[in-house]
Amino acid sequence: MPDGIDDIDRSALTHAYGPADDIPALLRTAGSPDAARRDPALDELISSLCHQGSIYPATTAAVPFIARLALEGRGGRLRLMWPLHGAAEGPGPEYREVRRAVAVALPALLGPAADEDPAVRRAMVWTVPVCEDASLPLLPLLRTRPAEERDAGVRADLVTALGPRGAQLLPLVEERPKAPDLENRADAAAAIWRVTGRTHDTAQVVADQLARRSHADRPYFGHQPHLGSLRALTAMRLLPAAARTAVEHIAFFPRRVVSSPVCDATPHPDLEARELARGLLALTG
Repeated sequence: MPDGIDDIDRSALTHAYGPADDIPALLRTAGSPDAARRDPALDELISSLCHQGSIYPATTAAVPFIARLALEGRGGRLRLMWPLHGAAEGPGPEYREVRRAVAVALPALLGPAADEDPAVRRAMVWTVPVCEDASLPLLPLLRTRPAEERDAGVRADLVTALGPRGAQLLPLVEERPKAPDLENRADAAAAIWRVTGRTHDTAQVVADQLARRSHADRPYFGHQPHLGSLRALTAMRLLPAAARTAVEHIAFFPRRVVSSPVCDATPHPDLEARELARGLLALTG
């Protein structure tokens, strides 16, 4: 654990459950080689600082230490990478502060971009662009990853995350919309559209993914097919017939369709999904 853990007046900060004076002890225990001590501390740490998508004054101060835990990987990198991503993704000044803190920690975290687990590589890929302008110096390094990337889904994520800056990487994903796996097809289609603006061979693939995702099947932190597809179709200003029923369901169904039952994040993903779905219906008539 890096120096400075005791230099911050955590008693003046708060987390999800109140004063943050317990965070130094949790950070130390979360770095323990003893899984019986480490795992409960990690659970409590993540729940306190990134509670179901919400962040707190103590979150920004803890980012360098969480990043070090992710780099050391004792408790599972994926378990810590998605909270870093989620904590930096929201709107508002408090999220901008977290984004800056995550961006400062990112250079040391580029190692997980080559992790053996493709889920860890995917989390790293999405954490870089979430930091917006603060991560611009890292984008050239991110562009070198696809040549070494073995997983088709992660390659598509790289192109999508880079956007127009990833144009030279398109050959790596051009064939993926024909892949047998629906999610790989949709990820690749979204990547191609974001770089090229093409809709004739991408909108239908994204719509097919949305049409077949009637229930949430992933946790809040991480890749959410509903929201990604809705954002892409809204930006395209297109709603293929195959997805209209699904979009109407998301727009008007009174229960959760995107998030897990315990999610209370701000902004809430179901509220965002409903707003996107209703806007897309209004756009497309």
